[in-house]
Amino acid sequence: MINLDYTYTYTIDNFGWSNLPQSVLVSLFRDGRTCAPFIQQQLPLWFPELKYVDESGYDHTAGDCKYEHKSFTKGGCIFAPSNMVGSGRSINEEVVKEHIVNTRLTYIITDITEFPTIRVRFVDGIKLINQFPNCKISKTKKAQFFDLTAS
Repeated sequence: MINLDYTYTYTIDNFGWSNLPQSVLVSLFRDGRTCAPFIQQQLPLWFPELKYVDESGYDHTAGDCKYEHKSFTKGGCIFAPSNMVGSGRSINEEVVKEHIVNTRLTYIITDITEFPTIRVRFVDGIKLINQFPNCKISKTKKAQFFDLTAS
């Protein structure tokens, strides 16, 4: 069952690729570019109500709800659409907010910084953009965002 604003924690026990050492794989899976396709396929196994759809603007659905996956990496988390992220690109916060509102989008933010431990948090998109209007969650906000400071 998906609960908003709750941090789920999973540990990937079994991962490998041919003869690559675990240390190399850990480094690769802490990079969002490498890890995202694997996480997007894994999420419906952890949360069976999710269906992976890979549509423009969202990655999963559950009934009428749309979910966009983004990873929290060593540099933090940018939850703007991929076409606004990268060298020479700029984030248009108003366009992002409009997309979130029109789609009624929920974000799935995964923390892969400590892979093979992965944290997963579902957050209402409107709440997220209101809290982080520049579409960025800095690395210094990780503990607060994932509620790791709770007693």
